[in-house]
Amino acid sequence: MMRSLKSTIFVIATLLLSACSMIQEKHIDGQSISNSEGIVVTNLISNTDEVGNIFVPHLKYIAVYQGESNDAGVSKNVEFTPDKNGDHNIFKLPVGHYKWWQIVFGNHYFLLDRNEGFEVKENTVTYIGDLKTIIDYGFMSISAENNVIDNQEEITKFLLKNYPKLMNERVFEKKLTVLESI
Repeated sequence: MMRSLKSTIFVIATLLLSACSMIQEKHIDGQSISNSEGIVVTNLISNTDEVGNIFVPHLKYIAVYQGESNDAGVSKNVEFTPDKNGDHNIFKLPVGHYKWWQIVFGNHYFLLDRNEGFEVKENTVTYIGDLKTIIDYGFMSISAENNVIDNQEEITKFLLKNYPKLMNERVFEKKLTVLESI
């Protein structure tokens, strides 16, 4: 009896937790974008990425989707991971408000100010800035320094060259986000 109860609880917990997070895939020029979606552009930079090294954990930025009305009850986690090729990251996301939650590095995490975030708008390509996190490894601790870099000129050139259809069909706007650790 106890064993089946534990198994049932485990299955329910697994299903609930797996439904709460979505990893974003890169947008490909020419892909269809519905009216309920928008595009976010960023470059995720860190001193932790060693392509092909399975022993180095990779950074993961996690934001919480709060729907179009900024309702905390609608929340769903959205994960951003640096591109292994060092390319800019172009994500297709549901329209709405997103609040930063944490940066994860291996089994360490850094909480972010939940008052800060970004908004995804319909028919819009939004540049939120280049997100840069430098991890400092101490003897018994680990810390992170976060910055948002305005690199709009380079991003615009990159998008016009590699995503001409996207840039011709959508409005481009720059709304730099804030990454503040708490």
